[in-house]
Amino acid sequence: MLNEEQIDQYLNHIGFPRDEHPKDPLELLAELQQRQIERVPFENLSLLYSTKRLLSLDLNELFQKIVVRGRGGYCLENNNFFGAVLRCLGSDSIYAAGRVKQPTTGKAGWIGWSHLVNLVKIDNIRYLVDVGHGSACPTRPVPLGGVVVARIASQQFKAEFTQLPQHSDPAQRLWVYSHRNCQDLQWVEAYCFTETEYFSTDFDSMNLYPMTSPRSFVTQNVLAQRFLMDDGGKHLAGFVALYGNRIKRSLWGKEEVLRTFRNEDERIEAVNRWFRIRLGTDEKEAIKGHVSELRIEK
Repeated sequence: MLNEEQIDQYLNHIGFPRDEHPKDPLELLAELQQRQIERVPFENLSLLYSTKRLLSLDLNELFQKIVVRGRGGYCLENNNFFGAVLRCLGSDSIYAAGRVKQPTTGKAGWIGWSHLVNLVKIDNIRYLVDVGHGSACPTRPVPLGGVVVARIASQQFKAEFTQLPQHSDPAQRLWVYSHRNCQDLQWVEAYCFTETEYFSTDFDSMNLYPMTSPRSFVTQNVLAQRFLMDDGGKHLAGFVALYGNRIKRSLWGKEEVLRTFRNEDERIEAVNRWFRIRLGTDEKEAIKGHVSELRIEK
């Protein structure tokens, strides 16, 4: 576990020291989640701008990466670290595993167990808390049971206990997290998850495919995303997301493309500006020759 000094360093990193914490546990949880996803980006830069292309899930190494170096990570890093913070602060929280839904030819499919979420119990109600699913991430705790939660602009979230079309046993059920940008649109299923508690020893197996497979989305594409606060710094107003050679921003539901990159210099400058990440010389060189490198000349 993390020690008290590390927790205080983390809380200062996200701009939410202990003396500002509300007494209400749900309000505290919601504010911690909001501060986390604004300050700690969802990103896979350590898989591509790196000669090692390996990610450690050790809590002390994650502390060094996230708090000391000011970086972020993908779900197994960010949710793992955030879950440890919650437990150190006294939350009744467990890790659970999920399957992400991805579009395929003909019909959508669920990939294997590779997503990690936190389930937090407050007053006998269990909440889904996720800080590692990009722009589709729930931006506040979502109670299990189908209650619709609204957040940025008219965006909505819910988690329902239901059967998947792929289940051969009609008695099988899983929790499905869905989101939509407004109530007039159809729900989009993002991932399903179980209430079975997962241990840190399970993470290495879950991490192997997304971290190493050439068929994994995160080993083939440069990704970075974080949420944005409003001008008063009190509420989330949108997000900024980098994917491949393009970066876009969404504020109060309205999206705009900020830039299309012509080369690595332009993309690295955007990583520094929008995600507060400075890549070292060795990291910049490491992407050369990789499928995700931007090779277009200036």
